[in-house]
Amino acid sequence: LSMASERGVPFVLHAHGDNIDNWASLLDILHSNGTPLMLTHQTPENILGMHNPGGFTDGDRAVCLALAMDVLSSQLTLRGFRTDIIGRWTGATIPERKMRKLEWMERVLDIAGVTM
Repeated sequence: LSMASERGVPFVLHAHGDNIDNWASLLDILHSNGTPLMLTHQTPENILGMHNPGGFTDGDRAVCLALAMDVLSSQLTLRGFRTDIIGRWTGATIPERKMRKLEWMERVLDIAGVTM
């Protein structure tokens, strides 16, 4: 991530409760490199300087963000999206809750016209 930041790759960051220290550390790196940055959240409130593009998982949130930036659903190709298992990159989670989020992700993607 540091190398991408040094090269000027833009970042979209979404904080989770289990990654606050890593998130803060990465923010320091991005800020010191002048990296283009968009912050997202998933709360009903408006937060100055942040966006809530929608979505229940990082994957469908990324799709919602792309659609909000006028990317057409037909231009999106998804890889590695699954709703039948919890992926290996999922952090600390409650399996039943995560499976419900994956069901919602599938619904959001279906409504958006994006196929997995």
